[in-house]
Amino acid sequence: MSRRTFFILAFAIVVLVWPPGHSTKAAAPDRSTIVFVCLHGSVKSQMAAAHFNRIARERGLPFVAVSRGIEVDASIPTTIRDGLSLDGLAPVDDVPRPLTATEAVAATKVVAFDAVPDDRRGTAEINYWSDVPPATKDYTAARDVILHSIDDLIPTLATLRPETLRGTEGQQSNTHRGNRDHWSDRVSDPATGMGDGALIEQRGTGRDQPF
Repeated sequence: MSRRTFFILAFAIVVLVWPPGHSTKAAAPDRSTIVFVCLHGSVKSQMAAAHFNRIARERGLPFVAVSRGIEVDASIPTTIRDGLSLDGLAPVDDVPRPLTATEAVAATKVVAFDAVPDDRRGTAEINYWSDVPPATKDYTAARDVILHSIDDLIPTLATLRPETLRGTEGQQSNTHRGNRDHWSDRVSDPATGMGDGALIEQRGTGRDQPF
């Protein structure tokens, strides 16, 4: 057998066994990630992610939500599991998972119920929903506020552009949601947990509720 014939046969074998549609490049994800963050990663972020994913499935939206925490609990509270179960849902995680800066920066949107430290958000833009009442005390009330906020969030996702999906180095834009008049200001108090000179757009006067 000549060398030419050998290479022709070898090439033919490779073509036959190569998986259809295979590419050496990683396939681009068909869904974008929405990250919900609460202090312990076990309450509000689990509720928001579970309800968002249900709505996304029902509406055929190309988004998937995940739940993350800052100081994560070891488990999901029974009251939250029971509340989600009555809604026909379940927590998105059996064990809460911590937020990383890499994951925050890669997300299409990051929504937080509690302050996110600089080392956990990187350059990502954080949108704060600070008007949600403590969910372990009143699951239904917290769920209703979260659902209303999700309904407001979804239309904005369609308007996102790649250049708006990431924060810029040294600049942080945060959106607080509430139920009163809109106001904006710049803060320089490190105690806010949002960094010096962070731009806050806040609706209402609700404060972060860790549970």
